Amino acid sequence: MQDELLWDLFISIKKDDIKAFDKHMAEPHAKEIAFGRFPLLSLCYLYDANKIISKYENELIKINNYIRFEENDEMYSKFKAISHRVLRLYVGENKMVSPLEMLCILGRASRLEKIYNAAPKSALIIENIKMIEQIKTSRAVDVGETRIVMPRQPMNKKTKRALMIACAASILMIFICVGVIFGVSNFGIGTDSKPYVVYNAQQLQKAIQTNANVVLGSNIDINAISLDEFSGSLNGNGYTLTLLNQQEPICKDLTGVIKNISIKANLNISVDQDFALLTKNNKGTISDVEVQVLGEITYIGTATTTSTYISAVSKENEGSIVNTKVDLDLIVNGNKTSEILFGGLTGNNNGDINNVEVSGKLVLNHVNGASIACENQKSITNAKSALDITQTSDVNNVNLIIGGIANVNAADISNCEYSGNILIENKNELGVYVFAAGINVLNYANIDKCKFSGTIKVDTTYSGNRIGGIVTEMAILQNELPKITNCGVSGDIDINYENTNSFTYAGGILGYTQSSCNVDNCFFIGTIKLPKEGQLMLVGGLVGLWNGYNTIQNNAYYVGENNLHGIYYLRSYFIGYEALDNVEGLFTGYSSIDDIKALEIYWEWI
Repeated sequence: MQDELLWDLFISIKKDDIKAFDKHMAEPHAKEIAFGRFPLLSLCYLYDANKIISKYENELIKINNYIRFEENDEMYSKFKAISHRVLRLYVGENKMVSPLEMLCILGRASRLEKIYNAAPKSALIIENIKMIEQIKTSRAVDVGETRIVMPRQPMNKKTKRALMIACAASILMIFICVGVIFGVSNFGIGTDSKPYVVYNAQQLQKAIQTNANVVLGSNIDINAISLDEFSGSLNGNGYTLTLLNQQEPICKDLTGVIKNISIKANLNISVDQDFALLTKNNKGTISDVEVQVLGEITYIGTATTTSTYISAVSKENEGSIVNTKVDLDLIVNGNKTSEILFGGLTGNNNGDINNVEVSGKLVLNHVNGASIACENQKSITNAKSALDITQTSDVNNVNLIIGGIANVNAADISNCEYSGNILIENKNELGVYVFAAGINVLNYANIDKCKFSGTIKVDTTYSGNRIGGIVTEMAILQNELPKITNCGVSGDIDINYENTNSFTYAGGILGYTQSSCNVDNCFFIGTIKLPKEGQLMLVGGLVGLWNGYNTIQNNAYYVGENNLHGIYYLRSYFIGYEALDNVEGLFTGYSSIDDIKALEIYWEWI
């Protein structure tokens, strides 16, 4: 469709069809179009489109930056026929025939002198005009700051010889400088092999709206970018894009590619709906991207029946996020009545997340969240997070939920590590539970080869606490048995609460489960610190609360100073709980961490 529109635009110039040309010029940025080497006004001069020139010359002559598309053979043939030996000045993919140069080539000296002052002109354009005139007539051009005088009389032999020497020197300088000059002033044509290369905010704004291939040629500071959809490719080429006043996602729907770029934003904004810095819905690819977000985001909406997601990258991921790093120094505020969820990489993952890192500091006020994804429906692999998360709340009847990697897992989480610090401060009084885990809070599926090496500290007044080094709770979804396999914990859990009537379940690997599940080949060598008072506690080196429908095998835990039991086993609701320390083939408690490190199940993080 784009090719047809460009062809129609060319035909309107060729036929000097002012009505057709008017329709094209009504489109945004149409006046900045260039066909290869030829801006629109240069083509109008070439095809002698006098009606179009009469109406649009004053506008088109002022344009300096162009959005380039392919030139066709017909344009080239016509230009070649009139340029003769001058053609050699414009051989190469980055060359541009400005309107002033085209007038000089056509021999329209009077017109060139008339519009010269209004036209943008570089040192290269002026030198080209001089060389064009020398090649064609061997005459000198008189150039001032605001005017140019084209030659009318033949030059003598001495002047010719001097001008030829000067032109030879100019050509040499142009060959040296042309790459720099043209690199700054022109885009490319937006294809894979010839992407738009942009160097400033104005060029980026224009190029990215074409959904073509765009490459940064330098670091760029830009006020904001806002697109409904981006299906092209934005390649940062290792440069940094700084967003100075971003109020909404860069694009609502990403179906293309964002890669090789560092994106920085200082956000001090209020939002009334879902917000993510890069995109609300990622159906494309985000690769080799570094995102740095500073500031404060405050939710001011009124949603009560649906969750609202906030993220540094995407609200929803249905594509892929790979080789991406996120660094935060961010505060996110809820409104105390709506359910607000924060995910460092995404709110809801229905795609692939692989080889990602999250770091920095995050404060959540009346907001739940996780450093990678709130909900995982597909795959999170090779994720590392050192993000320090502080959560505060003083609202009654609202549960607090923090996961080192995710909040809910319904698929696969593997080869992940959380080494940050979670601090939950809850001063509310009624109907509240705190759920926290080093990897994932609620697990319906598989967690394999994951490690928690950070800290979880819970400081509450009246809440019940559900804490797990790897997982807080296991539950069955669609008859699939949830599993924790080959996982290790060297991190520390510190639980402090004032209300002795609050019930706490905590486990070095798993907080509690009341459905069938597997915990196999796992180890705990961290510590669990408990309050001095408070009798309603089931705390195990491996599992806080275990029921008779579960399988557990080949696990080890560090007894420590608190003389931890391995698990609390629910024999029945009539008999109650039984503390178990060692069951052959299932789990064993050790008084030395070195003893656990000597076991086959122990592994170091690589």
